[in-house]
Amino acid sequence: MTPSADAPTIIPAEAADGDAVRRLLTAADLVTGDLDQVDWTGFLVLCAAGETIGAVGVEPRGTIGLLRSLVIAPEWQGYRLGTTLLARAETRARADGLTALWLLTTTAPDFFARRGYTAVDREQAPAGIKTTAEYRDLCPGAAVVMHKPL
Repeated sequence: MTPSADAPTIIPAEAADGDAVRRLLTAADLVTGDLDQVDWTGFLVLCAAGETIGAVGVEPRGTIGLLRSLVIAPEWQGYRLGTTLLARAETRARADGLTALWLLTTTAPDFFARRGYTAVDREQAPAGIKTTAEYRDLCPGAAVVMHKPL
């Protein structure tokens, strides 16, 4: 599939979107090990031409959240859709009362830095982030830990 004239739309995810999100994450070599346990109400999906072409999730942890699984299908990259999806996730997190987002990344620290996220030492992550599967088990120690106040 190639980008079409159909404008992509961002909608709340449902459990039925899990397989499509998993395929996108797997294709991008991103973690999927805990997707069977996630609360899909924290995810947004990006759809175009009847297909899921992107996703992002926020796992609330008290007043902060873990940003996870930001992915755009390769053929749709380069259209600022990742930036748009991230901004929507941040807006939604702010509306839900979260005060900051945290993330772990091995592939996109520069992308997030350009969007206001600051890298910190892994041990500076708050307890709510340290208890997530991504922090504990799925992301290697080499993953960059970043955060952004909302």
